[in-house]
Amino acid sequence: MSFATRIPYLPKTTGTLSAPFLLRSSDVSVVVPVRDNRSGAQRLLGSLVLTGASPREVIFVDNLSGVPLRLNAEQAPFPVRVATCDTPGPASARNAGAALASGDWLLFLDSDCIARPRLIEQYARHLDGSLAYAGGVTALGSDPLSAYYQSQEILVPRHVEPGRPHYLVTANALVWREAFERVDGFDEGYPSAAGEDVDLGLRLGALGRLAYADSAIVAHDFGDGWSGFARRFVRYGAGNRRVGDRFGVDMTPRPFAPNRRSVFNWVVAAAQYALLWWGYHSAEFSTLSRSRMLRATSMSCRVAERAAIRPSPNGGAKPFDSRRDLSSANHSVARPK
Repeated sequence: MSFATRIPYLPKTTGTLSAPFLLRSSDVSVVVPVRDNRSGAQRLLGSLVLTGASPREVIFVDNLSGVPLRLNAEQAPFPVRVATCDTPGPASARNAGAALASGDWLLFLDSDCIARPRLIEQYARHLDGSLAYAGGVTALGSDPLSAYYQSQEILVPRHVEPGRPHYLVTANALVWREAFERVDGFDEGYPSAAGEDVDLGLRLGALGRLAYADSAIVAHDFGDGWSGFARRFVRYGAGNRRVGDRFGVDMTPRPFAPNRRSVFNWVVAAAQYALLWWGYHSAEFSTLSRSRMLRATSMSCRVAERAAIRPSPNGGAKPFDSRRDLSSANHSVARPK
């Protein structure tokens, strides 16, 4: 996932590629990178079960977790696979998952999200030939910091024109596999969860159209508090620097006013700006060139798929409670103004 305010770059469309206008659940492979978040991955899996859809498969890619990922998938009515990618970064992990996937569409989610019921069905309602769709992302919690994330629409991509997102945020994004392969997938020169999805969206936008699917919603858990807030925006600042260097544009953070004016939000906005500024100016852009990631996955990321997903002896992670965990997810996401 990533954060970008305004990107002074418009990709030059080099083609008019169009994706199918129909989508079935069985066309969709869900890909989720995971690092040291077994409880989140288990909760996401439970929420996908409750969506009522049957995707072709759900692929969790364990990306250097301290404890190897194991999930209880007994209740899942669809295939659940766990793979291991030992190259750091969600870009590498998502490429590895995409290489294993067999669906015509790739639904990228994050392990700190939960899916709203009828997620894939809602995506199907928005199909218009676009190559990729930016789904809606809301904040799961109701605490003041989560409310700030929500009001700022941190994980909702800005628009390049009405109804058309400028880029993607892979906390919730659906991408046509053929287009994904034509742009060589994620650029693994992004070493952390920041900028890699913006980069992908800009390259896809040069190939064809992107669209919003704002009724296809996931709720993002921002329960990591102030320490998570600090790490997140330093990382996002570095990601914006890498995107700017990659595409030759100035994405230096600038002070901004919060969307909802309150003393708390002004203080948080000032902290966000300072953290973005620090991350942006301290980033060292990777010298890795964009390579043919999908064709070279076996070289750049050793992928090992685990043969079984075993139930935990104690019944797995904390039980998934749809009333608790979806309570803040059942509302629409406004497109950015």
